[in-house]
Amino acid sequence: MIDPNKRASAGVRKATLAIRSHGYSVDQVLTPSHKSALVSTFVRAHRRLAASCKCRVVVKTMFHTTTVESAKAILEQGFKTSGVHKAHGSVHGLGVNLSPVPDHTLIYTAKHRTACTLVCAVAIGRWHANEGSDEEVYHTTKHSRPRKGFDAMHSQGGMIVVVPSSARVLPIAAIVHTRNRALRPGQKLVIEHDGGKSMGVA
Repeated sequence: MIDPNKRASAGVRKATLAIRSHGYSVDQVLTPSHKSALVSTFVRAHRRLAASCKCRVVVKTMFHTTTVESAKAILEQGFKTSGVHKAHGSVHGLGVNLSPVPDHTLIYTAKHRTACTLVCAVAIGRWHANEGSDEEVYHTTKHSRPRKGFDAMHSQGGMIVVVPSSARVLPIAAIVHTRNRALRPGQKLVIEHDGGKSMGVA
């Protein structure tokens, strides 16, 4: 069903090209040491989803950028999700926030000159657009979880994907990178990519 090494290699190539194109240097590529346990959890979650949704479950490569410390923990232990809203991490819904576009995820660590982009395999059956604005998602529970019959949500034109079950997100590699130019506090970080333009604040 999934070859982590093959998928990691392709995902790292894609993310590395994107990261370097925005003025970052790639410092290190990390891989998990306890890969087998995480893969087993992912395979079981994939099978459960396929049985419950009665649809074709696909495995997509997606990306998540965070601090180096957090990325190292995720790489070894997997993602941890919470049912409680956080200031920013649950704005698009409850679960693991990812993007199919590695460039877009860079804005979420604008405050950190050195950060880490995780390459992940993600099992998805049926997903739907999160119709509410960011503010509506945060202040109501209507769009916090996928609607009945769906197992994931996407927003911002598909730039953000929210998967409620962390077991369906397998971290397979992590790229440590450093922005070549420092940003002043409050300065905007603008990232242009094929999907449009993304912006973060340092």
